[in-house]
Amino acid sequence: MFFERGSFTIMVQIKGIKTEKEMEIFNKLSDEGKEYWKKRYPCGENGGWIHYRILNKKHLKDIGIFLSIRTKKNIEL
Repeated sequence: MFFERGSFTIMVQIKGIKTEKEMEIFNKLSDEGKEYWKKRYPCGENGGWIHYRILNKKHLKDIGIFLSIRTKKNIEL
């Protein structure tokens, strides 16, 4: 986490989406969240780093979705 005035940025590494369940979770992302996924910094096999700047509740929900994919646990924000 990187704290800023009026916002913060979360950096998380996400592996490639391989299962139907992961795709189902991914499809819950906002359009902006999906763009972060598409433009992630490559790392490993289809994975990559996402630097997501949180400015509102919609962004916070996207981070919960990314963390759900990453941890394979249901995270609700």
